[in-house]
Amino acid sequence: MMMRAAVAGFRKFPWIVMATFALAGCATSDSAPPQGGDSSNPIRNLLMYGGTTVPEPMKEIKVEDEIECPAVEIREGGSTLRNGSAQAVSTQFSIRGLARECRADGESIIIKVGVEVLAIIGTAGRPGTASAPLSIVVKRGDKTLVTRTKSASVNIPADEGQALFTVIEDGIKVPKSGAELSITVGLGR
Repeated sequence: MMMRAAVAGFRKFPWIVMATFALAGCATSDSAPPQGGDSSNPIRNLLMYGGTTVPEPMKEIKVEDEIECPAVEIREGGSTLRNGSAQAVSTQFSIRGLARECRADGESIIIKVGVEVLAIIGTAGRPGTASAPLSIVVKRGDKTLVTRTKSASVNIPADEGQALFTVIEDGIKVPKSGAELSITVGLGR
């Protein structure tokens, strides 16, 4: 008996769905809905958008030009730098990692370069602040477009004898058109 009632209820289901669609169709008009959709028909909105309200229209997404970001390389002889004499090194700096990021800006490319440096106290050194010049050069072919030199400094704690730090240079602006770019970094001048 219970099974027969369930089957009878199930047979009524398609008619209920069809009636819902018919009622939703009666409430529609041939004119285009206003900007953002027609929020006056919750049944239609439920069927079309999955909720009783009309979602806001999606904003246009601006796609930036794809640009090729050149690799960063360490210039020859620029991976390490020693302060002091050959027999009495006070501090030694070594480049440990490189990163870059490029983005289009109209007819230019904006480049951001990151350099990870390890500073180690030498035999003649002592804890405290140590610094070394770090240069970043952007070229197009043989032509140098940008040269930036920074003083990379770090405080080396007494109990550690070394310190790892990062230098970030942002806002390097170069023209987009032309030959392939190259980026080199190095310790020293």
